[in-house]
Amino acid sequence: MKSKPKIKLIENGSLAAKVLIQHKFKIPERKMKIFSGRKVNIKSFIIPIDVELIFTKFSRRIDLKIRLKNEGENHRLRILFPSGINAEYHYGEGQFDVVKREIKRIDASNWIEPPMYDFPLHNFVDVNDGQKGLAILVDGLKEYEVFDDKKRTIALTLLRAFSYVIVPSSVEEYLDMKGSQCLGEHTFRISIYPHSNNWDEGKVFHEAIKFNQPLLLVETNNATENILKETSFVQINPDNLIFSCFKKSEDEKGFVLRVYNPTDTTINGEISFLWNLKSAELVTLEEKKVQSINFVSNKIILDVAPKKIISLKVDFEK
Repeated sequence: MKSKPKIKLIENGSLAAKVLIQHKFKIPERKMKIFSGRKVNIKSFIIPIDVELIFTKFSRRIDLKIRLKNEGENHRLRILFPSGINAEYHYGEGQFDVVKREIKRIDASNWIEPPMYDFPLHNFVDVNDGQKGLAILVDGLKEYEVFDDKKRTIALTLLRAFSYVIVPSSVEEYLDMKGSQCLGEHTFRISIYPHSNNWDEGKVFHEAIKFNQPLLLVETNNATENILKETSFVQINPDNLIFSCFKKSEDEKGFVLRVYNPTDTTINGEISFLWNLKSAELVTLEEKKVQSINFVSNKIILDVAPKKIISLKVDFEK
């Protein structure tokens, strides 16, 4: 289908500008073999796609809002970002970590089961050569691939529509159940974040958190005199020492702050609270005491080893 996108400027203010791109994407007619061996004829269909580009003053990102309506079955829809960076590795954020993976594909021509190159992510995927990089930040999307091509293209999965089939000892088909086909209207939030250096020095993790947890404004009553207009309950430095949670301890005798270091180097961390500390302990994930932690007034200084999760149990002066 030869479709020319419609591009128009829909907002142009002093703080933000928005460009709307409207396009139609055709999925061709094809035959598909399902698990039972039976072939299913898939009719062609068109997906209308609206992409809104958002440019914000003082921001180093380009935010995308994608809206589409999926009326077809058994297909995967991805958006591609050619990075143009001659990188050897890509980096995907995972559980308490940023995982480094090689871009080069191995020769698996004689393998019975070829390797998979689709990988999971939480908030971002990054391609960099140590001097410059391109990160794609996501909100809720969970699958990506980086092609072993000259442009080192990042492919981000928007939809993976498939027939509901269970394959135990015998195949059970539930083709009448359409939930896995992702039919209907969808909205996605993505951000493009070019940066210098690697993902660590380029503050990719910090930017991904800002994208996924935007600033919220609430109205309150007047602050008391002893609370400044600009203050934080807890401050964690540097940015690559990542906040995980702050909660009441299980024994209800204090609070637990959890942070982690996803980088490959030791982080010299500094944690400051609004109130002075009464006690501070290093605990396990089960909140069992490991050792006491030194502190001065409201501040804790500690070294966090690479790929390390730190749980601190703290209590405050009344």
